[in-house]
Amino acid sequence: MSSGIYAQPSLYAAFNQLEPELIRAALSWAKASVKAPKGGTSRKRAPGTGIPRVQRVFEPACGPAQWLRVFARMGCVVAGTDMQPAMIAAAQKAVRKAILHVGDMSAPPSELLELATAEPFDLALNLHNSVGHLASLEVFERHLRAMWLMLRPGGVYMVGLNVRSGRKASPPMELGQYGPRQVEGGGWASLSSVSHGAPAGSPYERIQHLMMTFGVDGAGPLIGETYDLLTFPLPWLKKALKRSGPWTLVAAHSMLRDGFPKLRLGPESSDVTLILRKQ
Repeated sequence: MSSGIYAQPSLYAAFNQLEPELIRAALSWAKASVKAPKGGTSRKRAPGTGIPRVQRVFEPACGPAQWLRVFARMGCVVAGTDMQPAMIAAAQKAVRKAILHVGDMSAPPSELLELATAEPFDLALNLHNSVGHLASLEVFERHLRAMWLMLRPGGVYMVGLNVRSGRKASPPMELGQYGPRQVEGGGWASLSSVSHGAPAGSPYERIQHLMMTFGVDGAGPLIGETYDLLTFPLPWLKKALKRSGPWTLVAAHSMLRDGFPKLRLGPESSDVTLILRKQ
């Protein structure tokens, strides 16, 4: 369990704000891809969503509930998990009616699995490559199976990840310099984020964050965090989708290009969002 940036909801939120363009894109993907429940009857439209077939939304690794708040404001029933108790506390404060539990992405708590068995979710989303924090490809496959169990037939999982063959080393690069930004609750913070790349033959990309803070309650002046982020070989990924579902790959969208256009998945597609429909 992290004691760094991911354990500080206010700091995380300051540097992971949802862009309006991404919100519009995610809603359009959901509207286009979620099918009606079996029997051909659409659910009653949740107020304000414009998405007749989406009333129940689940997010693994929900953080401080930024996405859940979007759907809750539209009238949807929302639920989520996160490994960090501080994140769940912040999420519950942000969306009081949300159904939230501390839990692992690869093994949702039994309470949520029972809830999904009684009334499955229409949509699950995990757009910010949180699955890269899973320990291995095998654990990711268990995560896919768990998401399949949480959804109804025709429901959709939108998941962000990094597709990379691993045959060649990926070079180091700067990911961004951000701030100083005002932090909710008081204080300021700035963030430097870099990738140290991935060696040839390894599925792991090493990421380093360095954050400086001033006047942020409960945070030291300097917070550093280094971790290995999982990447996904395309042939393995295609097999995992069959074994864990089956799923239909509805679309893949590039997250590195303006407008998040569709693309044809290739061995080096890099950061993408997959639109997966439960068969």
